[in-house]
Amino acid sequence: MRAAPLLAIAVAIPLCGALSDPFLPDEIPFVSVEREHFDAVGVVHERGGAASSPLVVRVRIVGDGTDADMTQAFAWLRENADLVVVEHPAGVPLFLTRGDLAATSGRGTLGATVPHGMAAEVRDPRVGACVVAHEILHFVGLKHVDDKDNIMYPHCSRDMLDRATLEDWQLAKLGTLEGIRATTPRGVHTWATR
Repeated sequence: MRAAPLLAIAVAIPLCGALSDPFLPDEIPFVSVEREHFDAVGVVHERGGAASSPLVVRVRIVGDGTDADMTQAFAWLRENADLVVVEHPAGVPLFLTRGDLAATSGRGTLGATVPHGMAAEVRDPRVGACVVAHEILHFVGLKHVDDKDNIMYPHCSRDMLDRATLEDWQLAKLGTLEGIRATTPRGVHTWATR
C-alpha cells in the first residue's frame, strides 16, 4: 500500500524540476562548451619581472557567434591593458555565442573562463565587447573587483567599454605575465607571449 505514493513522488520529481531545472532550448551550458571545444590537458602561466612590450594573446574563435565584431573589445585591450589579441588556429579557444550561456554561476551569466578556454555571449554588441574583454583579462590572471567602472567588475553593462578602467596594480600584475603555454593533443602551443 505504501509503494504507490512513493512511486508517484519518484515520478513527479523529474517532471516538476525539483532536483534541477532543465536547460531551455536556446541555453548553452558552459560545461558542454568546455567538453566540446577545450581540449588542453595542461596550461602554464609564466611570470617574471615587469615587461615593456605588449602581451600578445592568441585566440581561436569558435561557436555560433564567430562572425561577431570584436574590434572594440580588442582595441580596448590594446589601448588600456597593453594586450594585443590575434586570431590563430592554435590559440586559446574563445567560444562566442548568440545564445544564453548558462554556467556554474547560474543563468544570466554572460561569460565564463577556465584555464583551458573562454566563452562569452555576443548577441548584444554593446555588452558583448565588454564581456569578451573581461573574460580575456580573466584568462591572463585578473580577478573580479568591486569598482563599478573597472572592467573587472562582475557585471558588464551597455557601452561599459566607453568608461571602463584598470587600476595601476592590475596593470602591474598583467606586466609580470611573460607567456602562457598549453599542452594539447596536437602538441605544445603558445597561447600568450611578449
